[in-house]
Amino acid sequence: MTINKANDLVRGLIGEDDYHHMKGVLAGFYDIAQKQIATTVSPIKKSFSVTCGVQTELPGDLYRLIKSDCSFQRTDDRHIIVQGEGSAQLLYYAYPSDINELCAGDTEFEVATEAQSAIPYFAAAYAVLSDSDMRRYYAFMDMYNTILTNIAAGNDAQAVITVVKTEDM
Repeated sequence: MTINKANDLVRGLIGEDDYHHMKGVLAGFYDIAQKQIATTVSPIKKSFSVTCGVQTELPGDLYRLIKSDCSFQRTDDRHIIVQGEGSAQLLYYAYPSDINELCAGDTEFEVATEAQSAIPYFAAAYAVLSDSDMRRYYAFMDMYNTILTNIAAGNDAQAVITVVKTEDM
């Protein structure tokens, strides 16, 4: 899903007036949601090459090293030395790239496709958080949490998109 597609979905959820009022902060909401998803239910897996016996700098987007067959020693917060000879590939979970107001509309979210559908609900919820009537916030957060719960449970079912009529709220 792209930022433009997420913007269209949020506009449909919160309405044109609220969308234009909140459009400038949506990128920050997308960033928070994507990082929350990547560090909880839908990690981004990457790898990097190391030369064994040589101090190697860890990738800047590293969230957590995935257990590997290699023994390694951390020399500080940003470096490791892998034991042995030759070279090795290490797997890790990565933070997604930052999303801000400068990102192009065709920028794709980095978390798994099934998790991307939750991001607009998170953004819509926070876009209406200042409403005196909190029903829309709770409805959107419920959808966000339902999608993430299904992913965490390993449920292969696709998320159901529920249309919320704002005039009923």
